Amino acid sequence: MKNVLLFIAIVLCNVGNSNSQEWMTSLPIAKKLALAQDKFLFMMWEEAAYYQGPVMLADAKRNLKVENDFLNNERINEAIWKHFVPVLVNESEYEELYNNIKEKRKQSYLAAFNDDSMKIMDPNENIIGTSPSYSNLFNLTAFLNKYAYKTTFFKNELLNYSNKKDFYSALYLALRYIDFAVYVNKDIRYEILDLSTIYFNEAEELLINNDDLDQIKLQQNLELYKLSQYLVSRRPKKVLRALKKTDAKVLADNKSLVAFLSYTAYLLMEDKKNAELWKNEVSLVNLRKARLIYNIY
Repeated sequence: MKNVLLFIAIVLCNVGNSNSQEWMTSLPIAKKLALAQDKFLFMMWEEAAYYQGPVMLADAKRNLKVENDFLNNERINEAIWKHFVPVLVNESEYEELYNNIKEKRKQSYLAAFNDDSMKIMDPNENIIGTSPSYSNLFNLTAFLNKYAYKTTFFKNELLNYSNKKDFYSALYLALRYIDFAVYVNKDIRYEILDLSTIYFNEAEELLINNDDLDQIKLQQNLELYKLSQYLVSRRPKKVLRALKKTDAKVLADNKSLVAFLSYTAYLLMEDKKNAELWKNEVSLVNLRKARLIYNIY
């Protein structure tokens, strides 16, 4: 561990003192560096990167210029390193990486993992979004700007998950990604919500495999937490229908969460009468959160 931290420190120093930095070739180290720098990963399969054609990149005056030699182009490297940690992954690592996710991800995710696209990943190597697999004069600047977010907003949750992967760390990271989805551009909002689903699913798997936890109660709580996704994607009626189907004891045990879900759902539906019925039961923090969700559309 000390050697890894020393290596990261050296890389950080080199990045800070160099105008152009080579791509990383170790995914585990790149993940740690991304975590340390509050960045997402910019990942490509090594062979695909070598055959990547010309891209369009904005200059200092925001004019798009054609740039060649994708891996060795100083301007391209600077543009990527500014917001991401770029990493090349050798094809020899494919089988192990694929086996780790093939039973846990939907088919569209696996297709994105397999193709030759540029992949934006979180520091846990979960894909957020990808470029077209094949594109003539691809607008790299637009792609980078689309995902150029720091991970500072959920840094603590990322660190907790990195230090100890369990039900609670996965759950809290999923919830934080839902909060984050409120702040990002609408073009990637659903991609961030999909990312939260990955962590919800992982939390559920970790719960099932831990007999020391109250699995029934926590599973019921988990289902309520998931409803927050429908608020951010503006599907309030789905939230209210789900609450009506939920056992009364579960609702009683989660009064604060139920109040937030109900109030926000009615707020989104412009149902002021029912929203007011719940408002006094919602904390100030959740009232602000509800207003933020309401204002994103």
